Amino acid sequence: MLDHRNLLSHTCDAAAFDTAVQAIHDRYLEAIGEVHLWLMERRNP
Repeated sequence: MLDHRNLLSHTCDAAAFDTAVQAIHDRYLEAIGEVHLWLMERRNP
């Protein structure tokens, strides 16, 4: 994940952006959603 973040922070290349967005969707989105749900279940009312 950090590799994709670093790629985006050091370029304005549209192809690199598309690659990173696809990686986020394919590799990280489900895990991010799970963490979000976990945090929402534990937040203070």
